[in-house]
Amino acid sequence: MTKKQEFLKTVGVTCERGAIQNSIVAAFQHNKVYNGNPGLADREELRRVLRSEIRDLASGYSATITEAKHCKNISSLADSITRQFARILLGGRFKIGTAQKAFNLYLKFLWCLGSHPAPPHCPLDRSILKKVSVYKAWTKMDCIDTYKTWMEKIGEKASSQSIAEWELEKWKR
Repeated sequence: MTKKQEFLKTVGVTCERGAIQNSIVAAFQHNKVYNGNPGLADREELRRVLRSEIRDLASGYSATITEAKHCKNISSLADSITRQFARILLGGRFKIGTAQKAFNLYLKFLWCLGSHPAPPHCPLDRSILKKVSVYKAWTKMDCIDTYKTWMEKIGEKASSQSIAEWELEKWKR
């Protein structure tokens, strides 16, 4: 079994629909996203819009994409969700950390499912950040320059591997 197949089997994702669902759940799990307790309709609408925007952005990743463009896409995603849902978001903001987690994880799933090339980055979480001696919470990170710095550290650790390949190898270890 390949690392990609092992990852998909472990998380129970077999298709694109499962990939988008799992990506959003993972980005919101253990992460205070909402201001207070917004109604179910508001939360469902945010997730519907987020799914749509992530899918739209991912459609541009059928070929290799630059890191600069990828970072711009993460910032744009965070800004777009913020503009539309500030009233229900903690601090009135959809953080870069949450946007990168949902988007990078979705791209990882598409790569593992065989429908897209390797993504330029990997999803950041506590275990991956610890492996590069970053002891800050990805859930609170809201600066694209901080995100880039953390990815540079991962890139250095990955050495000759791509960031995506390195993270897949280190995931859950």
